[in-house]
Amino acid sequence: LAGALVPLEEAEAVFNRRRAQGDSWEVLVVGLATTLQLRAAVLGSQKMFPDAFAAGDAGLALLRPLAAMPDATLNVQRGLGESLHLYGFNLLRSGQVEKSIEHFQEARQIFSKLGAPGLADLANAALYGSSAVWMGEAFETLGNVAQSRASYQEAYAVTTSVLDAMPGHSTAMSAKAIAVGSLGRLEANDGRIGRAIELSAEHAEIYRAMLKTAPTNAAANNNLGVAYGDTAGYLFDAGRFEEARDMMRAATSVGDKMPDRSYLAPNLVFWFGDLAEFESELGDESAAGKAMLEAKRLLDTEFTRAQADFSTVELRQRYPGTQARLFLAANDYPQALEITRSVLREFEALDAPSTGAEQQKRFWLSWNAQVGAVAEYELGNFPAAEKYARSSVENWQALKYSGLRHELFGAQNKTLLAQSIARQGRTAESMEILRPLLKFFREQRARPHENRMLDFQYAHALYAAALAEPAEREARLAEASAVLDRLP
Repeated sequence: LAGALVPLEEAEAVFNRRRAQGDSWEVLVVGLATTLQLRAAVLGSQKMFPDAFAAGDAGLALLRPLAAMPDATLNVQRGLGESLHLYGFNLLRSGQVEKSIEHFQEARQIFSKLGAPGLADLANAALYGSSAVWMGEAFETLGNVAQSRASYQEAYAVTTSVLDAMPGHSTAMSAKAIAVGSLGRLEANDGRIGRAIELSAEHAEIYRAMLKTAPTNAAANNNLGVAYGDTAGYLFDAGRFEEARDMMRAATSVGDKMPDRSYLAPNLVFWFGDLAEFESELGDESAAGKAMLEAKRLLDTEFTRAQADFSTVELRQRYPGTQARLFLAANDYPQALEITRSVLREFEALDAPSTGAEQQKRFWLSWNAQVGAVAEYELGNFPAAEKYARSSVENWQALKYSGLRHELFGAQNKTLLAQSIARQGRTAESMEILRPLLKFFREQRARPHENRMLDFQYAHALYAAALAEPAEREARLAEASAVLDRLP
C-alpha cells in the first residue's frame, strides 16, 4: 500500500506546478484537494497520523473557501463532502472520536444538500450512507448504543437502496457490509448470537462478492477477515469452539493470495493471537504455538520502524499479552506473571492521546490485569490476586462500552475480585460484590439468550459465593454443577 503514495505525490507535484504557473481552474484545485485527501487516507492506513492530518488540512483549506461561495459548484461541494468524510475516518482511526463525529455530520449535511439520501445521484447517496456507518462506529466507541444502532440502520437502508438501483456499486457495497457487520455485533451484545452469526455471514458474503472480480483488493481481504473474526467470536460465545477455531483460521488465511500483506498485518497479528487462544482452549498446543510464531513473524517483518505511537505499542504488546494467557492455560503461573507485569508496565507508561486511545488503554490494562489475578490466585497469593483483580475491575468500569459481552467481561473480573477477598477471610465484603452479580446473572438468564459464556460465568460466580458463604456451600456448588452440565 505504501507504493500508492508515489503516484499520489507525483500527481500533487503536477497540480502544484500548474498552480505556480498561475493556473487557478476549479477542476485543478479540486483535483489537488482530492489528491491530498487520498494521500492522507494512505498515510492514515499506515498509522502515520501527523502526516495524514497535515495533508488533510491542506486539502480542506483549498476547498472551504470555494464551497463557501454562493455559486459553489456541485464538483466543489461534493469534493468538500468527500474530504470531510475521509478526514473524519482518519480522526476516528486515530482515536479522536468526538472530532470525527463533527466531520461526518458536516459531510452528511453537504450530501443532504446535494439530495441524499435520495437516489437521483447514486454516488452522493452512497457517500451519505458511508458517512452514516462510520458515525455509527464513533457513537458505539463512545458507548452511545442507541445512536450507533440508528446510524447503522440508516446506512444499511440507504446503501441497500443504492445497490437495488445499481448492483455492484463499490462505495455502497463497502458501507453496507460494515453496517450489517456492526449490527451483528450489537445483536451479539444483546445475547442474540444466532442473529449475529446470520448478519456476520451477510457481511462476509458482500466481501466475497467483491473479491470475485478483484481477488487482491487489500481492503476487501482485510474486511473479509474482520467478518470471519467477528463470526468466530460469536461462535465461541455460543460454545461452538471447534467452529470458532475454524472460522478464525479462515480469518488468518485471507491474505494468503496477496502479493503484499502489509495492509492486513495489524489485524493479522490480532487474529493469529486469537487463533492461538482458540487452539489452546481446544488442547492443541502445537497449533497454538504455530499461530504465535506467525504473529511474531509479522511483528518482526512488518513493524520494524522504531515507532512509539499508541497504535504501534498496542499492537506490539498484543503478542506478549497472548503469550501470558497461553502460559496461564498451561499452568505456568510464574511465567504468565512475569510477562504480564512487563505488559502492564508498557501500557501504564503509554500516553493515550485521545478519547479512543484512552478507552483502548483501559481495556488492555483490564484484560492483562485479569491474567495477573488468575495467576496469583492459583499460586495462593490472594492479596496480590486482589490487587490485580481490583485494577482489572476499575479499568473495566472506566470503559464506555455496553452490552452483554462487555458486562460479562466485567463480571469475570468482579468474580475474581470476590474470590480473592473471600480467600482472605473477608467473606462479608466478598458477598457485597457477589450479591448484585448473582442478581445480574439470574436476570440475564431469565431472558432468552444464546450466549453460553453467560452460563459459564454464572457458574463461576456461584463457586465464589460458595467460598464466601459456607452455610450455602452445598447448594451453591450443586447449582453451579447443574449449570455446567447443561452447557454444550
